Amino acid sequence: MHRVKRQRPFWPLAFSTGAVAGLVAFWRVLLGYIPLPGDLILNFPGFRSTPVLPHAEMGDLVTQFFPWHRFSAARVRSGHLPAWNSHMLFGSPWLANMQSALFSPFAVPFYLLPAATAWSLEFPLRIAIGTGATALLCRRLGAARGPALVAGLAFALGGYAKEWGGWPHADGATLLPVVLLALFEYSRRPTRWRWLATVGTVAALLLSGHPQTVVYAAGVAGLFAIGLAVAGPARGRSVRFLAGAAWAALLAAGVAAVQLLPTMQWLARLRRSLAGPPGGLSFFPVGHVVALVGRQTASTPTVAGTILPETAGYLGIITVVGAILALRRWRRWEVRLFGGMALVSLATILSIAPFPTIYGHLPGLRALPAIRLWFVVDWSVAVLASIGLTEARADARSMASNARRNWLWWAVPAAALAALLALLARRTARHGGMGGGQWLHDGWSSVALAVAALLLVSPNVLRALRPRLVATLMVLLAAVDLLTFGGGWIPVLPSAQVFPYPAVYRQLRSLDPGLYRTVAVDNAMPGNAAGAYGLDGADGYDYIPDDKVRWLDGLNANFVSWQPKAESLLNGADHRIDLLNVRYLLASDYNGGTQALRRDPARYEQVIDDGHLQVFRDVRALPRAWLVPAEGELRAASLNDAISLVRSATFDPTREVALAHPVTAAPGAGGGTVAGLLDSGQSVRVDVNAAGRAVLVLSQYRYPGWRVTVDGHDTPLLAADGILDGVRVGPGPHHIVFTFRPSIVRTGELVSLGSLVVIALTLTIPSWWRRRAS
Repeated sequence: MHRVKRQRPFWPLAFSTGAVAGLVAFWRVLLGYIPLPGDLILNFPGFRSTPVLPHAEMGDLVTQFFPWHRFSAARVRSGHLPAWNSHMLFGSPWLANMQSALFSPFAVPFYLLPAATAWSLEFPLRIAIGTGATALLCRRLGAARGPALVAGLAFALGGYAKEWGGWPHADGATLLPVVLLALFEYSRRPTRWRWLATVGTVAALLLSGHPQTVVYAAGVAGLFAIGLAVAGPARGRSVRFLAGAAWAALLAAGVAAVQLLPTMQWLARLRRSLAGPPGGLSFFPVGHVVALVGRQTASTPTVAGTILPETAGYLGIITVVGAILALRRWRRWEVRLFGGMALVSLATILSIAPFPTIYGHLPGLRALPAIRLWFVVDWSVAVLASIGLTEARADARSMASNARRNWLWWAVPAAALAALLALLARRTARHGGMGGGQWLHDGWSSVALAVAALLLVSPNVLRALRPRLVATLMVLLAAVDLLTFGGGWIPVLPSAQVFPYPAVYRQLRSLDPGLYRTVAVDNAMPGNAAGAYGLDGADGYDYIPDDKVRWLDGLNANFVSWQPKAESLLNGADHRIDLLNVRYLLASDYNGGTQALRRDPARYEQVIDDGHLQVFRDVRALPRAWLVPAEGELRAASLNDAISLVRSATFDPTREVALAHPVTAAPGAGGGTVAGLLDSGQSVRVDVNAAGRAVLVLSQYRYPGWRVTVDGHDTPLLAADGILDGVRVGPGPHHIVFTFRPSIVRTGELVSLGSLVVIALTLTIPSWWRRRAS
């Protein structure tokens, strides 16, 4: 008898290929280097000037995501769930900010390792997971090993995942193939453990951190589940499968409720409504389709006029060829599903009627920039490529006797590539043509790779070479293409250059070790810079609730950031900057900020001169907490009334406070003194000695969830001066504690815990699972 040779399992090859690709792409992390555009920080006047390197726009990595991970990790390691961030925008909810990604699986390394180490390791880790999961899913869908690996490399090293590396966008993208793989395995054999894997992967996706990527990924997963039920392995028991998948998704949302519910409360307070119009980068001209073949990413816009990372859609030339070849198999449900996704998404991005109009009328989607549908395009094209490249050899053999059909089959992808490359040449002509000196990333490299890909999939070559050799050449071509794509993608720095402590902050701490806030005027320092170095900032860069934006009107605030202009702070009658406990202002003589503040020396006293960065002290700045006598309570029935009061020339914040429901009090002694204040991030403890009835004003953003006790007794919290916290106290000494304990967080915790209990109960019903397996 002859032994039947068992084929080796594919998953070790898939994930090891991804791991090797990740280490090759980021080999310098093994030497201690950090993938971070630190030049964007070091070029500010508070640091030693460093030239800005040419790369795509990625300032969010240094203003938000790296320091945010570091902040979250420090709080978690200290034994606290960071529900509040006191370092930016005079206090902001943190658990409710979905992009904090506190429960994302990609946040776990930050809780175990130093932030720089965890950040560096996650870049190759994402490539390994994305490559392995995508290749394994494509293999399950019937692709051969080589084409499946090509698809995995294309998705993990392609435009969306690569250009958004470091953002939570890439985390959500990496988890999509994991979710789809779990769904596919569950559709093949509906066991309890495969159902549990579906629950876990969907929950991980929901907690990955970027709402828009989560919405798109959830849509892809839903359509994929329907495809599995209608035409895939679950056909014949589609109702049971869809019911189980829907139950898994519902419980996954319940598990993620600990963050999703606070996020929904926070989103409701933002000026950017999900029912609103599309964002600023929504739709692009048809010419941006050249992103499929454009390899240049050293600057934005590119020489072809595409904007990075928004239009990053490159997947490798052989991937595009394979996707075009897959359209020959349009009768396959996978081709119809992913081909339809790719075409509809691309048509929406490129403003091809009627798709932008339809997108613009879909609630929940029309507020999201449609340009990021490149995520769906990249994923769909990668899967199509695995199918097209797998079927190419079978097609080549079947058409060996038909020279005409042979020529036509090969000519379709050749014509499509020629059209794309011609458009690329036309768009780059005004910038010096297809060249430019960087031959690995210019248009000619795309032409060379197109020739190589078309030769490799030509019928004569496919018939002449062994299948294993063809597969190896396909993988090598895709790997070389994708690993060399992206010149100037993301700089790598020695660890010593990652957020070096600026001299001006060291001088500031030495000058004043107390509790205060700073602002950088006229962009003298990066957004959120104070928080990155452990200081409290009144300014910041993040989505800002509508009441904050209204209260800061006229001080250069918008719904995504606030850094005041120096000119806006010269109005002596405006006390808003004083109310925010802003004691120090950082300005630069590069942009006129220093010169403007020097025009009011009676209010802004220069205390530090560090080269081209100067620090001014606001002599009118109020402390973090102060007492106002009860007779100074003023009526402000609405936020607009409070804003009018605090901006009026007669308003004295030390003697008056705007409240919705003031009380009538006879004139008496002064407000009293604040003896001590301790801010631990989640709570603020204040000791006061009031001379009479008074209102304690805490300079902190008023947000649902803050509670206050006076001498251990719960006391109503007041809206002071429109946007700050306040509490009434009687005469004498008092111990006051403000604590952030949102009821929505407790509700989310209960829902998450309840969902875990329901999951456990579902897994322990053997009769139900026996019926499903039958």
